Amino acid sequence: MRLTGTYTAAGAEMTAQALAAGSGLTITRVEAGAGTTATDAAALASICQTPALIRKQAENGACVLEVLMNSGDAQTAYTLRELGVYARPENGTERLYQIFRLDEGLQIDPQADLGITFYLTERILPAETVQVVLAQEGYVTAESCSSTVAAAAAEAAAALEEHKTDANAHQALFSAKANASHTHPAGNITAGTLGGRVTAQADTAYTTAQVRNIVLSSANPSGGSNGSVWLKYEA
Repeated sequence: MRLTGTYTAAGAEMTAQALAAGSGLTITRVEAGAGTTATDAAALASICQTPALIRKQAENGACVLEVLMNSGDAQTAYTLRELGVYARPENGTERLYQIFRLDEGLQIDPQADLGITFYLTERILPAETVQVVLAQEGYVTAESCSSTVAAAAAEAAAALEEHKTDANAHQALFSAKANASHTHPAGNITAGTLGGRVTAQADTAYTTAQVRNIVLSSANPSGGSNGSVWLKYEA
């Protein structure tokens, strides 16, 4: 697959003006299309998606644009036939600057996992006079990583200091914790085995059904407490 670049009428005009004034141009965006655009058109025909401008690099004095296109960003399937580069001069408006045509159509399916990198070259203007508006989405630099890490560390340190000086920092946690000595209604005990000997309270409500202390012994009853039941058996 080969790309052939052509300047639009507006692109040739902007380039001539930039060379005459010794100024530069700013590449603003790239569009991918399925049509065939005339060189005097104001915009690319049949625009299907917007690839990302990743970086600019100099190559033999020319400016090479690295453009990344992911098939998943397309709304529908289409046949890629050309790429349009937009630019604006200093203090000027954006216009269609260059058209790069493929020598054969490329099928783009949004359901496919396809990433394509294009290298588009500007050879007339010196590389240093061509500026590029880079796509920030998905583009990470060491500087941006360091900045993000530093910001996160500063935020964490500030939160820790605030926590250390907040007398009520753990109030919600402590209020949800039960006291070492506490009671539960009998209705909350629905299953399980008691871990030790549990003694019922002494009372004189003899006709009321309740949990009672029961003693099994071969000796005669002695001691005990109100409400206790003593069962004597023969050994």
